[in-house]
Amino acid sequence: MTIVESEFLKKQLASLRGEFHPFAATMESALSTCRERVVGWNYSLGDTLNLVPHENLIPGIPEAKGRVPVKLTRQGLNSKRLIKYGLDDTGVPILEIRRLDKDIERFGELVRFISSDLIVCCQIFNSGLHPNRLKSLTRVIRQGNSIHYESVNPPHHWAVRSDLLCGSRISTSSFMATSWHRQLDYDFVCDSADRLDAILIGDHTHWSAG
Repeated sequence: MTIVESEFLKKQLASLRGEFHPFAATMESALSTCRERVVGWNYSLGDTLNLVPHENLIPGIPEAKGRVPVKLTRQGLNSKRLIKYGLDDTGVPILEIRRLDKDIERFGELVRFISSDLIVCCQIFNSGLHPNRLKSLTRVIRQGNSIHYESVNPPHHWAVRSDLLCGSRISTSSFMATSWHRQLDYDFVCDSADRLDAILIGDHTHWSAG
């Protein structure tokens, strides 16, 4: 069964759409609660950590690989690629802050954070020049040996990623979104040490560790 054929996922998407605007009113409070759980920070230039497993590889791969600078210079602090990750007391990233432009006062920051079973994406203007804005909500749904990540950005946009697990690792990840003509299925291939070695779409190698 494909994502668009699943009545369960359709109902979950409809429910999440209904929660979007009410959540916008409590977004800043939820962000404050998340910040209180942060016990440490990591800084990188480009993506190095994920709130969703391997989200830097699915559905697309970034042009430039992220890296953790040995020393954060003034140039790095002012870079558009700078990302700040807030970690909880287990070392798991629960907060991600990145820039839309070097002019933070004008364009604000793109903030993603975990709130219960939601991953919240919002645009935050600390300067107060513009109102903060909720951009999307993603619900994490565990169902048997699958984990679904359902995202909505009303009124029309949605995306669903469904991971099929084999034990604790991802076997296949399926992705479908509003503007897509068909679902793509990504097969995860691990080496003998159970490390991710490649991601395949049919016979095509989407990503390779080598």
